[in-house]
Amino acid sequence: MTTASLSSQPATTATVHAPTTVAIHQPNYFGWLGFFHKVASCDLFVVLDDVQFVRRGFIHRNRIKTSQGVSWLTIPTRNKGHYHACINEIMPDHGQGWVEKHQRSVQHAYGRCAYHDDVQDNVIDPVLALASRSGTSLADVGFATIQHVCRYLGINTPMVKASSMNIASSSTQRLIDIVRHVGGQRYLSGKGARKYMSEEMFAVCGIDLQYAHVEMPHYRQPHGEFMPGLSILDALCCCGPSTREMLQSAG
Repeated sequence: MTTASLSSQPATTATVHAPTTVAIHQPNYFGWLGFFHKVASCDLFVVLDDVQFVRRGFIHRNRIKTSQGVSWLTIPTRNKGHYHACINEIMPDHGQGWVEKHQRSVQHAYGRCAYHDDVQDNVIDPVLALASRSGTSLADVGFATIQHVCRYLGINTPMVKASSMNIASSSTQRLIDIVRHVGGQRYLSGKGARKYMSEEMFAVCGIDLQYAHVEMPHYRQPHGEFMPGLSILDALCCCGPSTREMLQSAG
């Protein structure tokens, strides 16, 4: 597996020439550590922003840990009657004051953590400022979370939106077509994709298919025993920039 360097350079939206390893994923709202391990472990990360919005996934929500247990940060959406719309067509519903609620929720959950203020200033506030603007889609919000988290952690993997490629195929064929479009030789996938992906199609097309095996180390959390699989905001507020060392050791 090729691992991108972790440096002080910000994430970019420019493609790279002939990337060896390509990863593709929907834009998650402050995704978990495994999501960013995948970003850091490829040569080009493609944000799948033009596929159907999944209501109960992690595109518009994620989990944090509070003194009362797990709590969801959920972006309410204006998608009534548009259940087949793509992620980049779904707009947040700002009439419900969710931006302020998310700020208060994170403050309440992690306000006493060592890196909360730093993460608030450099990651959370810039993302929510963008999210508050008129015309910002869920895809834009998700893309911004990836950019700001990567910038904070020094992950310099180039990123590009799938919608910029105008590829009309679907399912496994679309993944293959995206990898081919950017000149990739290897596709890095999450283990869960085995359920719906055709490994044979990758083999026939001469693309090396690899699965990311992630074992995240425990770290000190507030509010009791360690709980895995939370939003990366949990690790960032607890561990700050050293979160990148956890990503490097997780594969």
